[in-house]
This record gives sequence, structure tokens and C-alpha cells, in this order.
Amino acid sequence: MQPVLPKNTEVVLAVADSLASKTSKIGDRFRISLASPVTDASGKILLRVGIVGEGEVIHAAKPGFGGKGGELILAARFLQCGDERVPLGRFHLGGSGNDTSKTTITTSAVVGAVSPIAAVPLMFVTGGDYRVPAGTLAQARINADTTLTEADATACGEVQIKGESK
Repeated sequence: MQPVLPKNTEVVLAVADSLASKTSKIGDRFRISLASPVTDASGKILLRVGIVGEGEVIHAAKPGFGGKGGELILAARFLQCGDERVPLGRFHLGGSGNDTSKTTITTSAVVGAVSPIAAVPLMFVTGGDYRVPAGTLAQARINADTTLTEADATACGEVQIKGESK
């Protein structure tokens, strides 16, 4: 019987590439890898640690003027298991850099009361860059029931050595 990876099975992933809101663009692809094994009900490993796949940048915004922080939203797309792509979903690693816009506006108002000319440069303060370092862990779910062929199961599951599973 061929193993099936059920829809909605949770997986733990590691982002393999460093990403930043300052340099990432919508549509950029990045590498991911499986950080924790996926097992069946009997405990047999169906997907072992290290299986690689791909994610995509869904949204990226550079830090902005006035202290607006950078933004980055990522999605996991698939894990590659032999010839089979295991589709992933429900993974959105998003966030934003430090938003200093309130500080900038407050400082501008205070300095502006003292000297209107001194307030102008503060409006050009930018917020923080949002970064995702390589190795960052995240969770996702398998997006559809995926049946593995024998070859795919051998490529991605438990390693068989002399008739024993390891």
C-alpha cells in the first residue's frame, strides 16, 4: 500500500535563506527544509528531516520615510519528495520592522515648536528593516492528500538498510 500524506498534516519547516524586507521582492522564491519528521499513525517516518522545498515572497515593503517599518510576508509552497511535490499552505511568516513613525512625528512636533527648520530632517528618518534569518522555524500544513509512489516514499521516508528501517 502506498503511503498517503493527509491534508492538514502539520509540518515544521526551516527557512534556509536569509530574507529582508529591504531586498526581497514579491514573487522571489526561497529555499525551505523540513525541520521535524512527518510520521504515520504507527510512527513510521514518511518525510525525514532535511527534505527540501520552496517558499515564495507574497508581500515585501521596504522601510519607509517617517519611520514606517519594513514588511515581509512569506508562504511555503511545497516540499520536494522524489518526483512528487507535497503542496503546503497555511504558512504565513509575516511581520514588520521597527515602526518609528510615532516617535518621528512626536519628535518633529516638539522640535518644530522650538525651530521649524530643525524638524524637517526628522521626517526623513526611516523605520527598521524586517529580517528573517536563515534557520528560522515556522509551521505549515500539507495542502492536499498526497499519495507517494514507492520510489518517492523510499527517497523521502525511513532509510532501509539490510531490510531494517532506520
